Amino acid sequence: AAIKSGIPFLVTVHDNAFVVLRYFKNIYRFFRLLMSEKYLKKIKYASTPSPYMHKYVRKRCDVVKIIPNPVSIILKEEEVFSLVESKIKSIEFPVITMIFNGWDERKNGKNALKGFEILLKRIPNAKLNLFGAGTEMHGEAYNEAMKMNIENLIFNGVCSHRFIMDELKNSHLLLHSSLEESFGVILIEAMSLGVPAIGGKNSGAVPWVIKNENLLVDVNNPLEIENKMFELLTDKEFYKNAAIFGFSNVVNRFSSETVVNNYLAYYDEILNNQIC
Repeated sequence: AAIKSGIPFLVTVHDNAFVVLRYFKNIYRFFRLLMSEKYLKKIKYASTPSPYMHKYVRKRCDVVKIIPNPVSIILKEEEVFSLVESKIKSIEFPVITMIFNGWDERKNGKNALKGFEILLKRIPNAKLNLFGAGTEMHGEAYNEAMKMNIENLIFNGVCSHRFIMDELKNSHLLLHSSLEESFGVILIEAMSLGVPAIGGKNSGAVPWVIKNENLLVDVNNPLEIENKMFELLTDKEFYKNAAIFGFSNVVNRFSSETVVNNYLAYYDEILNNQIC
């Protein structure tokens, strides 16, 4: 519709259709890929949220700019410092959060559960808080965990965004086990609250978003996942530095104000080129 309208437009591209089809092999995703390949080549101006996605989009659209997803910065720096200090005081009883948009191969929840299972042998007081589709009681994640006899799990299922953010704010770390992300909004939401985020070193845009090699792991390796969680939860100085760095990273790169200004500048550029 935008192409046929003749009106200047901008398309944001947030997924690689080939990667999605690899994880979801069905007719619907196949036709989505065909549609994507047909229409992306007709688009002059596009944006995409990460360098990882830029490699895919630039081969199909004429002009592509990287404009990341935004997050509202609701806490002040001093509030984050205070939160981090209180987390350190309670770190012997750590709460780890995981948030899923579906329990599937791409989200790689099973390896995360295995990593947490290993962690319990060294930190028996740890708890894993699970949110999102597939994490409800008697859902896919629950059934997987029961087969593995893992304890200290809290199954929340689909909850309101506000409730999840409140729970995330009070947790000690975010574990993000996804094998591939075009961006990863939950990463910046966690870091904006002073919560360190562990993610995959080969998981698409995740390393670029986290921007801290010390928090990246091979998410296909449960032992590596466990080692990084254990390191964060037992080294208070490392934990504090990771939390503060994450907050600064988000404020400097992903705040709503910064992202909005980037879009407005791009809109101006598109309109000015149309007038010319």
